[in-house]
Order: sequence, then structure tokens, then C-alpha cells
Amino acid sequence: MKKMKLQVGIVVIFAVLMSSCNCVKKEQKDFENGIWQLEKMQEKSSKSLKVEQNIQLALNKKEMKFSGNDGCNNVFGKLKKYTEKELEFGLVYSTMMACSDMEVSQQFQKLLEKVRFYEIANEKLLLKDENQEVILTFRQK
Repeated sequence: MKKMKLQVGIVVIFAVLMSSCNCVKKEQKDFENGIWQLEKMQEKSSKSLKVEQNIQLALNKKEMKFSGNDGCNNVFGKLKKYTEKELEFGLVYSTMMACSDMEVSQQFQKLLEKVRFYEIANEKLLLKDENQEVILTFRQK
């Protein structure tokens, strides 16, 4: 009887571990194929800047490119690095529309260039700097 309980326990633990692996793979797949809406970004003073503009980001791992919108202009460029935990953007290029408030757009572009790591947690995409501090937070659109 004890042996049977042990075997059932092992099967349950194995099933839980396998289902958690599927969640990570699903989140990773969604990350690679989705459009992400910016929720929060860090300001120069380490405060969070509340984002009211429609700032979006999409990544294309196959072509090592990114695209999106900084709230005013379309942005695009190449990805320098994209591994399981590391993400590095190349130069950020953008269209040249003139908008009344460019502060948020400029800050977003500067922060993209500082990204070195990423994490997906609680259906959020967290982009981190070289110190692994979150500088941009996105939710899937």
C-alpha cells in the first residue's frame, strides 16, 4: 500500500512539473508572436512614468527584428541578441512625425536601447537593463 501511494505521489509531482513546463513554453511562444502594449516605463529619476499613449512592441525572432510604435512614431530595427533570458535591441529607427509631446516617445526609445534582459511573469513582459532592473513593463494586446 505504501509503495502504491509513493508511485501515485511521484506521478502527481511529475504531472505538475510537466504542466508548468508547458506554461513557460506557451508564454515564450506568445512573447515571440504577440504585440505588447506598454504599461509602465522608468523615468530618468528612477520613477515610473505613467503611460497614456498607445506604445506597442512586436518582436520577430526568426528575422531578428522588432517593430512598434512609440506613441507618436513607428519604430523599428534589428535585434542584436535574443536568447532564453537575454534581449538586446540594435539602433532604434523611427518615422519623423512631429507630435505635441515627444518626451514619452524619446524616453521609450532610449530605454529600448538599454534593454539587456527580459522575463515573462504573470502575463507581463518585463524588459530589464544591465543590472536586471525592470525598465519597461508590457502586457499582451
